[in-house]
Amino acid sequence: MIIKLINKVLKKNNLLSSLYMQNNSKYFTNFKLLTLLHFTFYILPSLAQDIHFSQYDAALLNLNPANAGDIECDYRLIGNNRNQWQSITVPYKTFSMSFDTKINNFNFKRANIGAGLLLNHDKAGDSELSTTQFALIGAFHYSIKQDSSLIASVGINGSFYQQSINYENLHFGSQYNGYQYDSNSPNGEIFPENNLQYGDINLGTSLKKKFNDSLMIQGGFAYYHLNKPRQSYYLDNLTKLDALLMIYVSAEIGLNKTIGILPSIYTMGQGKYREYNFGGLVKFTTKSINVKSIYFGGFYRLKDAGIFKFAFDYQNIRFGISYDINTSSLKVASGGRGGLELSLIYNFCKPRPIKFPDSKICPVYF
Repeated sequence: MIIKLINKVLKKNNLLSSLYMQNNSKYFTNFKLLTLLHFTFYILPSLAQDIHFSQYDAALLNLNPANAGDIECDYRLIGNNRNQWQSITVPYKTFSMSFDTKINNFNFKRANIGAGLLLNHDKAGDSELSTTQFALIGAFHYSIKQDSSLIASVGINGSFYQQSINYENLHFGSQYNGYQYDSNSPNGEIFPENNLQYGDINLGTSLKKKFNDSLMIQGGFAYYHLNKPRQSYYLDNLTKLDALLMIYVSAEIGLNKTIGILPSIYTMGQGKYREYNFGGLVKFTTKSINVKSIYFGGFYRLKDAGIFKFAFDYQNIRFGISYDINTSSLKVASGGRGGLELSLIYNFCKPRPIKFPDSKICPVYF
């Protein structure tokens, strides 16, 4: 379908003369292939919907707003960085940073409030299609059982987005003079605005059950783009951002005091697109004071990529690294090389005052 569309565009705009096509059919075929690649990697991303991380378990506020404040310490700082498709074209770069905390000042019985901030930035392709998101997140966590073994959470994310595109770096067929590309030739295009802003509302809920010290299961449901904001640079209301539905289940299973497994399933749907991820990690608990745990394992994104991950806990910091190996039909061009992703989670616990038992000073008798 894309090739048919390109052919129609080529014919409509008369990008190359018929003489050129007859005498240089080989080069015209290559030109169509290059145009196809430009269309696939530079135009289609503008229709793609959301930023994407392979380490769902390390991008918690992107995964579900109900995760804000669901921490054992007082504060949490998360950073994520992803570099994708460098082997094919200008790499797609995605950066995320979040901060969240739990608030216990409202004296709720068996409940607390979580609050968070989220910043995402994504830049894709030659056009430098840039998306920046800033979000305020609030969550409410309620312990259904008094021993906190069953906790239900709900969250809301209010976001502001700013998008921009750089038309100057794009090449067009009308700039090929029949022999070579001429950057000084007019492209014959009339561009729309290169900036776009919109607001967004996202909701989420989760449930976490701790059966014992060796088994914990949690699941969540998140619904993004509740208001379906406009996504057109032409300032019309015909192109809107499809709602995104995320459902996931994960578990932590202790096999003994040293080894545990962390299986998980993540499913996502947006418009007509679906994504299915499943896999898990093996956790080794060490006796070291500094490096407390080591994780390694992998996931498979159905019909797209295999993902290998390694992580470790150093004091209150968890560092993770993963790599996507492309398994889709794009592997012919990518050579199987997908994306490198780094994550960092820092948990900060405020010092707790030491409480001494009440004591009385006994009188001294002489």
